[in-house]
Amino acid sequence: GKILEANDRASQVYGYSHDELMKLNARDLILPSDREKFLPNLEKIKKQGGMHYERYALRKDKSAFPVEISSRYYEEDGHGYFLNYIYDLSEKRKNLEILQASEQKYRSLIEHSADGIVILDANGRLLDINDKVCQMLEYSASELLNQPISNLIDAENLKINPIQIDELLKDEKRSKVKERLLIKKDGSRLPVETL
Repeated sequence: GKILEANDRASQVYGYSHDELMKLNARDLILPSDREKFLPNLEKIKKQGGMHYERYALRKDKSAFPVEISSRYYEEDGHGYFLNYIYDLSEKRKNLEILQASEQKYRSLIEHSADGIVILDANGRLLDINDKVCQMLEYSASELLNQPISNLIDAENLKINPIQIDELLKDEKRSKVKERLLIKKDGSRLPVETL
């Protein structure tokens, strides 16, 4: 497990100078709780010829950070070596957490809206709806999802005021209020305003 070589990026990520890294064993860069798995892991990599995995690594300041490791075993001149490509996942995980929080906020806004909200794909099929739409039309979400929105609009109303998804896709800022007659599950009509 002795470190034989490391690039400048490894020094930056782990917080050691190149000379300091050259004096370390790879076990020194692993969380103490994971060190017992170190030798069995090396044997597994040696047996398989390589392995790709994630774990937490340890910086010089003893802070832990997530890494993705692609490890390969090879032999040269009768000696065995492990070549490791280590990718710091800190930024990726941080961005994922921000994205998940944003998605939760978005989902909460949709679900708690007093208005019915539908999200359509480029073909006019319902990708997502909120509970208010289900209440208004008296359908369950599973009955509505993936249905063409045109199935829910009164045919005469649709002739007078056709859906123009390609126009909306060309000009995202364009949103005109339109009066529509939606068809409820029982066949009755519900007048609404749509954007």
